[in-house]
Amino acid sequence: RIALAHILPDDPVALSNVVAMLVSPQQTERFYAAQESGSFTHHPGFHPDLLLPALADTDGEVRANASFSIGEFGPRATNAVPALRSLLSDPYRLVSICAAYSLARIDPSTAAECTDAVVNALNRSADLSGMVAPYFFASTGPKAIGALPYLEKALTNPAGPLSSSSVAMALWQVTGKATPAMITVQGLTRPLRL
Repeated sequence: RIALAHILPDDPVALSNVVAMLVSPQQTERFYAAQESGSFTHHPGFHPDLLLPALADTDGEVRANASFSIGEFGPRATNAVPALRSLLSDPYRLVSICAAYSLARIDPSTAAECTDAVVNALNRSADLSGMVAPYFFASTGPKAIGALPYLEKALTNPAGPLSSSSVAMALWQVTGKATPAMITVQGLTRPLRL
C-alpha cells in the first residue's frame, strides 16, 4: 500500500489506503505507516497533519516513528509543535529524542529545549538514542551548543550510546572546530576525516 501511494501519486485511493493504515487497529500497520510517512514530503496529497493522531498513539513505537517522520516536513508541520513539545518528556525508549529532532527541524527556535531532551535521552542511554542523536546534531548544528558538556565528556569516556566517531562529528557540527582529540577520536589509529 505504501509503495502504491509512491508509484501512483495522483491516485486518491492509493493515498487513502496509507492514511487508513495510520489509524488501523493493527499496531504493525500503524508502525509502518508512521515510519514511512516521512517519505511522503513531496506527495501532492499527503499533509503532515495526517500524522498528528499517530503522535498520540497508545503504542510507543508508533509515537516514535510518527515523531521522527513528521520532522521530514520541516516548517510545513507547525501544527505538530504542541504535540512534539509534550513528547519531549515521553519516557518510552526513543520517543523524546525523535520528538526533539523533529521539533528543532520544524521550529528552530526550540533548539535549546530540544537539546536538553536529546542530552537527557543520551544520559539515560535511551534505546536507539545513539542512532537518532546524529541526525539531531546534523540538522541543528551550532544551535545545539547546550550539548557541548555532554559531548566533550563523551569524547573521553565513550561508554554512552554514541560511537566515538558520532561524538566527534557532533562536536564538529556544534562547534565548527576539529581539535586534535576529535580528529584522532579516542582509540582510533587513523585520523577521522571530517
